[in-house]
Amino acid sequence: DSGAALIDGLRYRQLARPMHTVGSLLDTQWMNGHQSAQNYLRWLAIAGNLDRSRIPEMLNRVGLGGAGRKKVSALSLGMRQRLGIAGALLGDPGTLVFDEPLNGLDPEGIRWLRGLLREFRDEGRAILLSSHILTEVAACADQVVMIGDGRIIGSGPVSEFSASEGLRVGTNDPVEALEALTRSGLTARLAGNEAVVVTGANAGDVSRILIGSGLNFTSMAEERPSLEEALFTRLQPSGGGVPGTRSTS
Repeated sequence: DSGAALIDGLRYRQLARPMHTVGSLLDTQWMNGHQSAQNYLRWLAIAGNLDRSRIPEMLNRVGLGGAGRKKVSALSLGMRQRLGIAGALLGDPGTLVFDEPLNGLDPEGIRWLRGLLREFRDEGRAILLSSHILTEVAACADQVVMIGDGRIIGSGPVSEFSASEGLRVGTNDPVEALEALTRSGLTARLAGNEAVVVTGANAGDVSRILIGSGLNFTSMAEERPSLEEALFTRLQPSGGGVPGTRSTS
């Protein structure tokens, strides 16, 4: 309930050329539906004193090169999201802020945006992205801040939230596999009716123990929690707040 959001050490209203410093896509609902896509970008360029010659290039970059004359009201939600991203790029800013940019995108669009975000990162831009689609956050983020029930419940590199919990071994005889592994001094636990999770051991050791005990296994892979599992684990002590959670990267 307090604090300040600063960009390059300044409040947004203090930036001399804000759209050259930070580009944002927060909502598409306020777009004027009577404008064409290219006129919407022209309006943004005039308001922000931006180079209008970049408009065709930005439309092409977000896959709307052939939709410049379409009215905003005729665009799908996913196309409006793309148009909003084009607007955020008009000033060629070093910082981008996107709130729920995946809304309305089909699987092809989500894959396209994931690639575009990687391009922005490789160009040296900083990206702040807020999303409830945690699988996509995990696929494209470097750092994560989890917010739930009005408070920060976790932050750090994505790798910290998906650290290996051991080897998950699929087997038709989980109880016998558990006994064989623990007899050999390994730490293991049952994971459902068809798997055992082993910690502190490598795949070679586990394989040799099971094969030496006459036991078959069907699979072996590292057990890593998803971002969603990490989120709910952190929410449990607070006793709720799940509907309001989000992950920001």
